Amino acid sequence: FVLALARTVVMNMSSNLLRQLQNAVYHRDAMWIFVKFLPYSALLTVLGSFMSSAMTYASEKLVITWRDQLTRRCHSYYFSMSSYYHIKNLPGREKIADPDERLAAEVTEVTKKLTMVVGLLFRGIPPIIWFTFRLCRERGLIYATLPHVYLLLAYEITSRIFPKNIGELYRGQAMVQGKY
Repeated sequence: FVLALARTVVMNMSSNLLRQLQNAVYHRDAMWIFVKFLPYSALLTVLGSFMSSAMTYASEKLVITWRDQLTRRCHSYYFSMSSYYHIKNLPGREKIADPDERLAAEVTEVTKKLTMVVGLLFRGIPPIIWFTFRLCRERGLIYATLPHVYLLLAYEITSRIFPKNIGELYRGQAMVQGKY
């Protein structure tokens, strides 16, 4: 979350720099462009690159940590009360031939997807809050809510025009991969 806040600060600095660049171009202040804009934009480029690398590192570290914890819990359930034996030799049901391989693959896939969702959530919330506040302060409440209303309406319209049942798609994919 701290990285997301720092990323929001860098985004804010970048948007302020663009505003200042527009003013300098409008006033034909070539000296400002060479003296302040170029070094400041180089600094923002380095900061942005660092933030991107740090976010990727934190995301991968979170995947590894969650996968380790989830694997330990799944193994404790798998090895408790001889579950490993009963899964392979269930009477009256189709036995599962490779539960250990499925468990390893699904734990990896679940942790990657959960980390992606949590990462997107933590990356998205600080900029949304900050730039909505900033837009509300500079232009008013109506202008601050317009982007959110637009996104909600666009989502609703596209979901009605192009309906997607993600659950069906994932179930079909799981059936193909798992040969259930």
